Amino acid sequence: MADSPTFADARRGRFLHTLALAVFAIDATLYYVLRAKLGMGIEMQYFVRAGFAGIVACALVLTERLHAREMGLAVDNLRSDSIWTVKACAVLTVAAFALVALAVVVVRVVKPSLASWPLESRIPRMWLNALVLAPLVEEFIYRGLITPGLVAGYGNRGATAAGAVIWWALHAVYGQPWWMAHYFLAGAILTWAYVARRKLWICVLLHFLGNVFVVLDDALLAWAPGVFEAIVGGRP
Repeated sequence: MADSPTFADARRGRFLHTLALAVFAIDATLYYVLRAKLGMGIEMQYFVRAGFAGIVACALVLTERLHAREMGLAVDNLRSDSIWTVKACAVLTVAAFALVALAVVVVRVVKPSLASWPLESRIPRMWLNALVLAPLVEEFIYRGLITPGLVAGYGNRGATAAGAVIWWALHAVYGQPWWMAHYFLAGAILTWAYVARRKLWICVLLHFLGNVFVVLDDALLAWAPGVFEAIVGGRP
């Protein structure tokens, strides 16, 4: 007897949910092994992780377990998507500047030691990785492959919460301090954007915008240290 649509859909949902968690576990482990055990450069790490994600995506499409549209690869409704994205970027940019201003005020008032200032890198080549490779590879994996499974397992709101936790956990594996809670917020925003519009390019753009703020202090310190010191009140 053929599966009823309801049962077939439920079974597909369980498969996608399990796959999402497995992809996260494998990707995080892959990064750790490539970096900590093999000492591989970050560009090659991204290449290997992208290759793994590409193989998984091709297998899903070929077996009709997940369609390209569900991975956010459609380009329809470009006008409405673009308007939505411009509005989202404007709101998030204002919010980011407000948070940066608040952080500067706290630093100027509290005057903590800047020895452990959380710089992404002082090497401009690493900024390119943060602005190009990270948005492309990580969004394909964490929104294109993982988020459909989170939605299948938890629904839209649950997927947004789960995406926030997974994003924070990934950056903990990257070596970021556990207390850097803004990764929860970033993961929630990126997952919410994917759930809302189902377009991968939107998430890539938002990720790029977020990482501009991540490397902004790095660039100021490297190219305009006087400006950095005038704003923050010191140098790392």
